[in-house]
Amino acid sequence: MRRAVAIAAVLVMISGVAFAQTGAQVSSTMLTLQRVSVELPSLEVATIVLHAGASPSPVKGPFSLQKLHVGAVEIPVFTPADIVPAQGETAVRFDVQLRAVPEMVLAVPVDSIPVTWEGYTEGGLNKLAIEGRINPTDKNSVDVPVRTLYQNYSKIADVKMSTDGGKVIVRVLASLYNPFSFDLVATMLDYKVRAGDREIVAGQRRGFRLRGQRWSDVLIEQEVAPGDAAAGGMAALLQPGSVQIEGRMAVRTPAGDRGLQIKLGGS
Repeated sequence: MRRAVAIAAVLVMISGVAFAQTGAQVSSTMLTLQRVSVELPSLEVATIVLHAGASPSPVKGPFSLQKLHVGAVEIPVFTPADIVPAQGETAVRFDVQLRAVPEMVLAVPVDSIPVTWEGYTEGGLNKLAIEGRINPTDKNSVDVPVRTLYQNYSKIADVKMSTDGGKVIVRVLASLYNPFSFDLVATMLDYKVRAGDREIVAGQRRGFRLRGQRWSDVLIEQEVAPGDAAAGGMAALLQPGSVQIEGRMAVRTPAGDRGLQIKLGGS
């Protein structure tokens, strides 16, 4: 053990002498996070861009070693971060593999989330740190391509209307993709099914599970009055491309249930 400590100390001294001999300057820059933008190039990857204030001195990447914390949760980052050309600000872009996001991120309070990121260039000579707070419900704070999110991760697989003993039943089969490695458990879904501008049915559906890294089917099935179905020409409206599901879904997290607004389907 003593030998190992001695060797480590010698290596540290040698590296210090090397820096002194080459005249290498170690720089450290701290910037305040202003906003975050998100891109979704694939089902498995989210591209994150951190927008911060202008740096007082030139900042160059790439940053091969990084640490990203959202709240108290560390999010693994596997690809080097690059500086994105931006007018009047410093923008850093990197990719996050969604399957690597830990489940505890669900417990982070969403109203004001502290975010810290640190990046080091090769050899550790230059460090850039960005930190601040974001509000995911404010588009000026977090810009997510909501339309792309719904189009990529959800679809209306099938819509049917049938009769059973004088009853008219509307069945809507939605399919949702969970990109994380852990399951998502929905304890409740309050929904409205629309076709174009018309509300077809509204109701509540109890729990279901979205398996990690796969598509899961969610069935909404509800009875409607025969007169309403006939008078409104409902059968003609119920096409998968025109049907939307809107509502609120309660998701189980390590900190208790959390409500999420949803909007699925629609052309």
